[in-house]
Amino acid sequence: MNLAASYRIIVPVALLTMQLFSGCARRQPAIETLPLPDLRELISRMDRNRENLRDFTGAGSLEMLGSEVRKTIVGVRVAYLTPNFLSVKLKGTLGVNLGSLILAGDRYSLRSNADHQQTRGDITDFEYPLGLDILIQGEDVRDLFRPLIESDSLAETAKLSKDFSTQLYELAWFDEGIENRLWADPFRPVFIRELVCADSGDTIWYREVDGIKQHSGVFLPHVWTTRLGQAPEVFQIKLNLSQMQVNSGLTPADFEIEEDSPEADSG
Repeated sequence: MNLAASYRIIVPVALLTMQLFSGCARRQPAIETLPLPDLRELISRMDRNRENLRDFTGAGSLEMLGSEVRKTIVGVRVAYLTPNFLSVKLKGTLGVNLGSLILAGDRYSLRSNADHQQTRGDITDFEYPLGLDILIQGEDVRDLFRPLIESDSLAETAKLSKDFSTQLYELAWFDEGIENRLWADPFRPVFIRELVCADSGDTIWYREVDGIKQHSGVFLPHVWTTRLGQAPEVFQIKLNLSQMQVNSGLTPADFEIEEDSPEADSG
């Protein structure tokens, strides 16, 4: 077979193959063509997905960036048991342990392998800059590592609309002068974005998730990015979990904090 004949055969076959594969990829309808859902039903779908999550473990990378801090990427292993148990272990080059954080109920334990220091105490007293010149306190620490954006503070007065630029449903409301916005996926029971702004318009908290997959009946992101503060004073933390295991049977015993003496408490 000469070259010209081979070309006449290969090109149609290649085009047919591309058509077949492109036909297999399901295209979601544009949000412009979708009806606006009932607000309560939309929230209920999100809540049911969240309630199906009992625990998860994940491994991947943690990226941190601040206005006064250069970009830092470390290995991370996260374990979470609803509603308030969390373990975060950081690793550096060649798998060297950098430190760990455990939150168990209203208690915390923070260990830094760099200076061989460990502190424990009540979570309301937790103030640790993570070496990044930013104070992250109490529940904010746990929220950084929770995979799902929650809607607990959602007001009944929230306005639901379509955001054509993002192809997401947008929920907006004010709470004591604080502006709150959530963006919901039209097809999966997950909030994709969250924005909290002060009455001045400055950003307090922004979060965005990506890489959503279904594990054990729960839709979860594998990537989530949180930004705290307003430019130029912004701190950003990004988790990218390449491995994830959901509802594997974690218990509070997996997050035990050793309380060896009263002097060990920082509070």
